[in-house]
Amino acid sequence: MSSSIRKPYLQPSTPSPPEVEPWESLRPSRLALLVSQTYLLRKKEKLVTNASPRGTYLTISEALRVRIAEGAYPNGLPSEAEIGREFGVARTTVRRALRTLESAGDVSTVAGVGRQVGGGTQIAPYRRIMAELLERIRVGELPAGAQLPSESELAESYGVARGTVRRALHELEGAGHVQARQGVGRFVSPTP
Repeated sequence: MSSSIRKPYLQPSTPSPPEVEPWESLRPSRLALLVSQTYLLRKKEKLVTNASPRGTYLTISEALRVRIAEGAYPNGLPSEAEIGREFGVARTTVRRALRTLESAGDVSTVAGVGRQVGGGTQIAPYRRIMAELLERIRVGELPAGAQLPSESELAESYGVARGTVRRALHELEGAGHVQARQGVGRFVSPTP
């Protein structure tokens, strides 16, 4: 009789779907990560149409070009980080998009200022300092042999970092307008 009792046929079990954690049980950091990823994906779908691993930078550069044409950036483009957050892409992708705009002449980079639209009017701060010091030398406010103000004084008066002042002074030294004397300071060259 035992041979007549058959065990019910066991069907192979179908894999059950993975359990999804309820929002309440997630750690705050994991929840924040999921929310930010969802937000970026939704935002990316709206801003970057037909996004693909290749060519995303072209789509971003075209979107920026349209905004430039509309006059959305009168004071220069936002930072690379801000553009990357907006489009949900890596900074290298943003840099590639900006290089495309630069090569087309839509954007120019000004040292110490950032990226400007087309032929922006701002000049690099170190160039402005150089021009003003050269003008002071030309009109005789700083005659030959006169000592220039210290780096820290110039930095404070122009509202820039000392490195910016140093670069301006270094350029003036290289052009022969200023001479540096170690431990003493910088002086206007006798024959600029």
